[in-house]
Amino acid sequence: MYFNCSLDTLRKTVGIVEKAISSRSSSPILENILIQVTDSGIQFRATDLDIAIDAALPSPDIHKTGSVLVHGKTLSTILSKLNADQVSIKLDETGKVSVSAGSTNYELLNGLVDDYPDSPTLSRVSEWSIPANLLLHLIKQTIFSVSFDETKQFLNGALVQSDGQSITFVATDGFRLSVREDTLPIAATPFSTIIPYRGLNELGKILALTDINQIVYIKVGDSQIQINGTGFSLNSRLIKAQFPDYRQAIPAHSTVHYVGSRTAILTAFERSSIIASSSKNIIKLSFEGSQMVVTASAPTLGMFKESLDVRCVMGEGVSVMSFNVKLLLDGLRNLESDDVHFQFNQGVSPCVLRPSSSDRFTYVVMPIRTSDLTTA
Repeated sequence: MYFNCSLDTLRKTVGIVEKAISSRSSSPILENILIQVTDSGIQFRATDLDIAIDAALPSPDIHKTGSVLVHGKTLSTILSKLNADQVSIKLDETGKVSVSAGSTNYELLNGLVDDYPDSPTLSRVSEWSIPANLLLHLIKQTIFSVSFDETKQFLNGALVQSDGQSITFVATDGFRLSVREDTLPIAATPFSTIIPYRGLNELGKILALTDINQIVYIKVGDSQIQINGTGFSLNSRLIKAQFPDYRQAIPAHSTVHYVGSRTAILTAFERSSIIASSSKNIIKLSFEGSQMVVTASAPTLGMFKESLDVRCVMGEGVSVMSFNVKLLLDGLRNLESDDVHFQFNQGVSPCVLRPSSSDRFTYVVMPIRTSDLTTA
């Protein structure tokens, strides 16, 4: 096996597939990247058995075909330190892999290709396609709400479902809920599945590195999902569990409704978090007339207070609620709108945040019962 290629493109290709290498692997062979050189091109592959990522190396100069296993993190680190335009990778007769660039040369040991896990197969497949930029938005606006509580496996990923015409991503950790919906440009077979956080997170990273205008093709099987794009493929296991009925967490009606500048509210919440970080991240919001007052207090640190102009759409008198500011910040940072709508009922009912630009994103945050905060 022997090929030359651009160092920059090799770095990017290895950078894509190494995301599938787990830092806590119990099997040494899973620490490797499989390189397969054929007359038609070069494929790189890595897996930890939960996810598998394949990527094609663009425009290689192939001298000899063959396959080899190379330690993934070592190869990635070597490539990051090289200083040249071109790099050569060669497997010689002794079984050593040379990585050469300019006057620099590394010789690496390789593993047994036959022992590397095969690509997973999908059964009972539902197929659909989606623009990469839309898929990236669906991921970004929901993934931050996934739960990491291992006792609640059904919340360790995002619910992805389609009625054939539209697509919905849902994630919750029990304290907040993110729902992002959109229309599929091409009708799909209806399906419903839960994709683990890691699979979605790595997919999002790959999409951000590749052509965001491409069409991504997806196959959903009984236990695996496969996502194919230009120059890459990602397989992930699915979570076989029952996702809760998220619609029950979204209030059907609200008696209080305010609209304000997302940027102004976001920056005020960021300022309040300086004090709130020393008081369990709790802030208090008071709505009355055309004002929203943000308050934070920490007995050992001090106090924060800021008033913001808002528009009252519905509601009379004073409405007061307390929240974990980190949860509010997560929602506002992913809202993608000039204005934000706050809708809720008096008491400790959920608060719904929505963008003014569309009704495709819904963020629900549970308030906190507390008497820790004081008003100035």
